[in-house]
Amino acid sequence: MRELAELGCGEVVLIGGEAYLRNDFILIIRAIREAGMACTMTTGGLNLTQERAEAMIEAGIGSVTFSIDGLEATHDRLRGVQGSWQRVRGDAADPRGRRQDRSNTQINALTRHELLPLFELLADEGIHSWQLQITVPHGNAADHPEILLQPHMFIDIFATLEQVLDRCEARKVRLWPGNNLGYFGPRAAPAAVAAQALAAARPGCR
Repeated sequence: MRELAELGCGEVVLIGGEAYLRNDFILIIRAIREAGMACTMTTGGLNLTQERAEAMIEAGIGSVTFSIDGLEATHDRLRGVQGSWQRVRGDAADPRGRRQDRSNTQINALTRHELLPLFELLADEGIHSWQLQITVPHGNAADHPEILLQPHMFIDIFATLEQVLDRCEARKVRLWPGNNLGYFGPRAAPAAVAAQALAAARPGCR
């Protein structure tokens, strides 16, 4: 963590699996904060107990983003745990005790037709930010290539994303293109310019 801080990193995002399944995850959060960096987490919410949430707050966690990958059947299939969709939407809570107000979603062969209805559901629940990114071949996706997007699918996907952008604007939800999404499609150049502007305004790494 000291080395990251020396390199100028401003924020560390803990991802998974589930970062809190490590016995030392609280020590990691503390080390990040003691090094002067912000610490946030992305999680599927499974087994994020009240005790763990309170320990995270005590250690200095800044915010938590919950992963909701598609509608119920799709999310549970991708996560490999029946009931995980209901759990992340119902039982998992922001560690600060608020309703879930930010989420992220993978775009793949299973979720690509569910983006619009999923957005409406999330917007109805009050999210203010939604991050989208393309599934890459690691973890579960590495063992199931049928999950991965094929080149010909991107034409329809970016047509859908235009509709998603319109709905986000109408419902005042910020759409955050995660890592690899900005490298494809007709908005690739503007996305790259926006990313550079954001990096200049907000030093650090994610």
